[in-house]
Amino acid sequence: MKNRIVLFGLASLVLLCFLAAGGYLYFRSFSPDRDKYPVRGIDVSHHQGQIDWRRVAADDVAFAVIKATEGGDHVDDAFARNLE
Repeated sequence: MKNRIVLFGLASLVLLCFLAAGGYLYFRSFSPDRDKYPVRGIDVSHHQGQIDWRRVAADDVAFAVIKATEGGDHVDDAFARNLE
């Protein structure tokens, strides 16, 4: 019985390590090759919160797509602030 509990614990630990490694690889920052894709842009909405536009400009971002609406009845709360 004890062997099963230890085996189950070790299997759970190995599975947890695989999930953590997979999450890290999935969620890490992705940046395409700048030589292949020289023009950079960002997509912003209220989900990103307050945007530091000076930092964006310093990061060589050429354009921004600013969310204005979603569907026919939702206006993005941050649209006017981001448009300024």
